[in-house]
Amino acid sequence: MALTRRPHTPIHQKPLLSVEETAILLGRSRSAVYRAIDRGDLPLPVYRIAGRYQIPRRAVERLLDPEVVSGPPAL
Repeated sequence: MALTRRPHTPIHQKPLLSVEETAILLGRSRSAVYRAIDRGDLPLPVYRIAGRYQIPRRAVERLLDPEVVSGPPAL
């Protein structure tokens, strides 16, 4: 029986990101993100699902640029 691979989903379409994907977006190393999670000082919500850490993509986007998700202020 041959293993089938899931098609690659672009980061901007994923609701939850891995630690590695989060590190790439934040410009940090994977180990730095793991250390921040362990210390409890990563300023993002972190979920443990099936033994893996998952971080909401929108939370990362808001951290990097608050206007990305909410848009510019209404006039």
